[in-house]
Amino acid sequence: MVVSLPIWVVLPIIPFLPLTVQERATFAGGLIILAEILFWCGAALAGPAAVRRLKSWWRSTPKPTEASEQLNQPK
Repeated sequence: MVVSLPIWVVLPIIPFLPLTVQERATFAGGLIILAEILFWCGAALAGPAAVRRLKSWWRSTPKPTEASEQLNQPK
């Protein structure tokens, strides 16, 4: 999972490379796909518990704030 991080860091640099728009888009798309593949391969190597933990982070619902709770209370 750590191996994919440098690839994500390189992405903001791509617009400044001396390439055509099509080449930059292809390069950026390829890097995104590579970063995702490396991330999930690392997660698979870390084990099923790590994958469950990652999925739980993405599926968690945000806790309501006090202001939104006050708005939802009947008067």
